[in-house]
Amino acid sequence: MKKLIFTMIAMVIATTSFAQPDGQRPQRMDPKEMIAKRTEDMTKKYNLSSEQAEKVKALNEKFMSRRGPRPEANGQERPKQPRQGMGGGGNHRGGGFGGMRKHMEEYNNELKQIMTEEQYKAYTTDMEKMREERRAARGGQQ
Repeated sequence: MKKLIFTMIAMVIATTSFAQPDGQRPQRMDPKEMIAKRTEDMTKKYNLSSEQAEKVKALNEKFMSRRGPRPEANGQERPKQPRQGMGGGGNHRGGGFGGMRKHMEEYNNELKQIMTEEQYKAYTTDMEKMREERRAARGGQQ
């Protein structure tokens, strides 16, 4: 389950990051665009029905709204916060990786109710592959 959570994080980061050749910080995708893109990608990849796609979109909207507004979305600069260890801080219900883990477990439990068993198995397999790729890119670190 821990791996699945980190994979979901990776997917969110991957969909919001774009290479900038001039060294500028990448622009963040609008949350509505990100939800639409993620829903579209999942619909195609896992062959979701139109009913499933609507439910996945609603699920993505629900969980994206839990993240809270980003200051830079309103043209403001993100406030500087002191860096904390693995268990502290964070923006995900409960803070830190513990809150993120709970957030992702809830997301995956609801997603499992929407998808068929085969679709969900394909999803979890893809998440595992992504985790392995990230782990390999970091040199095998957990």
